[in-house]
Amino acid sequence: MTAPLVASSLRKFSLLALALGIAAAATLLIAPPAEAKRMTCLQKYHGCQTRCLRSGELASNGWYNCLNRTCNPQFDNCSGTR
Repeated sequence: MTAPLVASSLRKFSLLALALGIAAAATLLIAPPAEAKRMTCLQKYHGCQTRCLRSGELASNGWYNCLNRTCNPQFDNCSGTR
């Protein structure tokens, strides 16, 4: 008696999962591609600094090493015009 009930529930679950998968795929195919936000060099540098500060290495000066290792070489020639 429980085998038909389990089979019926499994069949319903499979159909639901298939329907949700088709809906998700259709949504992704219909959606237009997102356009990247234009950022100035100084904005990128600030973002890099923020990521270094959020790295959680405040006590060991890891944030300072991150700035010198990552942000400063990448954005060393930023000016206010870019």
